[in-house]
Amino acid sequence: NDIPDTKVYKKGWNFPFLSQEFLLTVGGDDIDVTIENIHIENFNGTCLRNRHGNSVTIRKNRITLESGLGRGLSFGNWGDHVVGITSGGESMDKGSFPGGILIEDNYLDFGVSFARGGFISNKGFENSPDYRPDLQKHEAAVCVGILLNRNLGNVVVRNNVIRNMNSRGILVADNWASSDISIIKNTIISEVFGAYPYNSPMAGVGIFIQNAWTEPRSGGRVEVADNKIVCTKVNYSGIAVHGPAMYQDGAGKLEECIVRDNEIELEDGYIGVQIRKSDSTIVKNNKVSGRVYYGLQISGSKNRGGIDLTSHGNIFKENDLEKLVIKEPDEDSDGNVNGYTFTGEEGKSKPAHIWLNPYASHNVIQLEAGQTIIDEGKNTQTKRL
Repeated sequence: NDIPDTKVYKKGWNFPFLSQEFLLTVGGDDIDVTIENIHIENFNGTCLRNRHGNSVTIRKNRITLESGLGRGLSFGNWGDHVVGITSGGESMDKGSFPGGILIEDNYLDFGVSFARGGFISNKGFENSPDYRPDLQKHEAAVCVGILLNRNLGNVVVRNNVIRNMNSRGILVADNWASSDISIIKNTIISEVFGAYPYNSPMAGVGIFIQNAWTEPRSGGRVEVADNKIVCTKVNYSGIAVHGPAMYQDGAGKLEECIVRDNEIELEDGYIGVQIRKSDSTIVKNNKVSGRVYYGLQISGSKNRGGIDLTSHGNIFKENDLEKLVIKEPDEDSDGNVNGYTFTGEEGKSKPAHIWLNPYASHNVIQLEAGQTIIDEGKNTQTKRL
């Protein structure tokens, strides 16, 4: 109910559009900027862009859209992208804010019409686990709440409320090895159907961490702690930590990632926590509830371009899966048994509380009595309590 008095409203635009639009941009040598207590209602492309300076603080703003449809920058098959706040460097060679970035106490909602029944439906097909929207035909936008990329130093994202992002609530990607990023005490809630961006089998992800996604580098330290993620629609995942998606010189894995004390509730979900092509991630004291195919998935792939793509030395301990129900196989899961998305026999998938694929090695897994594990990895240390 604490809505800022100052309001910015976007009126009039053409769609689809191919030129990026920003409502507010921060960029200047050695500047310190605070953007605070503004209500931005309707925008196109990206709302707030933070590119370079000494420091920037984004605090107590309200950023809302009736719907992301018709608001995004078009990328053809990849869909129309709508971003609330983006913070990061200008280019591969120019970092962002050495004095730090603070994003706190903001409210973002890209589906305010949903509460009045104004969401877009496709004859009910979107309830099916094998439904995929046609992004090139603009059946869904790709909505991201907060995007952090190309950062060199400290970034803190805390106490934000992020609602109805159908792609990523918070996306951390392509940051430098010197970066130190904290994602703390945010609330991410999605009640809209997912966009399945970038050919992903996951409708959307609450918090997504990745390095070497579009630019070849190794990421720095990322801590994801005390967040609450609630997704009510089909095939959402809670938290994902991914290694390289490109295989060039300079691409590497995250230096360190900690996922702790988070609460994840997926009503008809995909995966609680996913670790892919990443090493030494600590996943502890998280609570995952609802219905999913896998509570935890650790997977890697064969090396490419001389880059190690296994998942090695990750630790999963002291997590609460007591109220997690493992979904039965269905047409979607049975059709994607490839050792990467689902395991099982041809045409018959095998969901479980925990799955490690053949490219996972030397991981440490702690699980409670009654929890199921499919361990196809190498040298896994498993401890049952």
